[in-house]
Amino acid sequence: MHSPPPSFIAKFVKKDVKEKFYRARYKLKNKSSRDLVGTSSAERNKIFISESLTQTRKKLFKATLKVKKELKFDFISTSNGRIFLRQNKDSCSHLITSDSDLAKLKAAHRPARQDDQG
Repeated sequence: MHSPPPSFIAKFVKKDVKEKFYRARYKLKNKSSRDLVGTSSAERNKIFISESLTQTRKKLFKATLKVKKELKFDFISTSNGRIFLRQNKDSCSHLITSDSDLAKLKAAHRPARQDDQG
């Protein structure tokens, strides 16, 4: 049995540096540990960057992820502890602050039933 890939935690001193780094994370979307300079790993471990969230926000993020899959939305993200959900690259982001936001979103995107159509 092999050990899991190593992870590391970065704590930023300057907020603007953290924000710049976090905004640029999409550039690593299709990269793996093999693409990092100075590594000789034979394994292809996906690079994943996530923001540290409070327990309450983690729970809400998990619920938002479930709704993302149910509604077939393309994007979920966080920024400064806030959770955003976006249907596609051309749509606006929805700020998710509570379970009621998710309920409203689900109601607004619920497909019409056959018997509702005249």
